[in-house]
Amino acid sequence: MLDDAGVEAVFERFATADPDPDWSPKGPRDPFKTLVGVVLSARTQGVNTEKAARQLFALADTPGALAALPLPEIAARIVPAGLYNQKAKGLKAMAEALVRDHGGRVPGTREGLMDLPGVGRKSADIVLRFALRHPVCAVDTHVFRVSRRLGLAASPTPDKVADELARRTPERFGMGAHLWLFRHGRDVCRGRRPRCVACLLEDLCEKNGVRDAV
Repeated sequence: MLDDAGVEAVFERFATADPDPDWSPKGPRDPFKTLVGVVLSARTQGVNTEKAARQLFALADTPGALAALPLPEIAARIVPAGLYNQKAKGLKAMAEALVRDHGGRVPGTREGLMDLPGVGRKSADIVLRFALRHPVCAVDTHVFRVSRRLGLAASPTPDKVADELARRTPERFGMGAHLWLFRHGRDVCRGRRPRCVACLLEDLCEKNGVRDAV
């Protein structure tokens, strides 16, 4: 495990290379649409998620409107995302819970979000980070892998890694941590054949579990 100075150095280097990771021409995200997008994104690619979301939001872009839709109509709109019958049931149950228990508003806490049907820790943290602007690091496959390889965390599960990152990430890097780690895992520290020769953290990395670097 990296010590506190090592953790600081990792995030300082990320921040120097990418000082504004959060910039987007799309502006602020809608919490409900973000939550729906997270549900749709399971086991599919981003382009499919976006297409399914566009088709669904053209018909229902609020919890009340989605809760009122028949299941077959929801499923038909989200076919591009795959597992559409399963996801349709989850989306309808989630929308109904928002209307019934929260007045049609998305909860602003992790606990409140995770009380919704089908919403786990990662999904809740994505909504908190991107729609509600909380400095949390959602741990997906990329963030989990990179955090353990670098030595930022050592826990065996994504939720426990998320807890470690919450404790160990310096406060001033809280808003950037997820995007830096996610993009690094996607582009450089890949699951297979990580590009260590192109890594800006090569001299800091513990290379835990790395066997086939290029």
